[in-house]
Amino acid sequence: MEIRSATLSVDFSSIHTADPEDMTSQKEEPPIHCEEPVSPAYRDSLAQVRHLISAIFPDSDVGYTDYSQVLDRLCHCYDVVFGGTSQLPESQLWPQIFGWLYTLPDLFLSDAQQRRPVALVVFAFFTVLLKRLDPAWFIRGWPEHVINSIYNNLDEHHREYVQWPVEQIGRLSDSLPLSRIDAP
Repeated sequence: MEIRSATLSVDFSSIHTADPEDMTSQKEEPPIHCEEPVSPAYRDSLAQVRHLISAIFPDSDVGYTDYSQVLDRLCHCYDVVFGGTSQLPESQLWPQIFGWLYTLPDLFLSDAQQRRPVALVVFAFFTVLLKRLDPAWFIRGWPEHVINSIYNNLDEHHREYVQWPVEQIGRLSDSLPLSRIDAP
């Protein structure tokens, strides 16, 4: 039995440093154009979600720690994507948005799978970020689908917490059937 192997050698210094002469020929990547900006009221809405987490979990509970970290990362993502004065280029937008998913702790994922209201409320805010990627054919329509499912799985009390994301998705999309969301 013959075993073959190969070695790949990459000089990473060429990736991180650029020749000044080459810089003039490279075009800066344009930012993704967002037709309508997201309301800066996201900060207030996310603060309400933080109060919900505090009301559900005692400070010493692992749930409080996990959910607080999930929300902190989501807030950071919102600030980067929507809070800055300049828009992110597309190459930075995708990892910023999907990177949040990769940081979710097992407790949160389990709660979301079991459709626990607090997890669904937090995840509803992710749909607004996902909507920024709507120009991609394989994302198109998913934010509306997800927010509708979340809304339909929440009781009246928890629906109040997702009103802002529902409004944003409806405002940013022509295809969201708001009559379905408003119906009990």
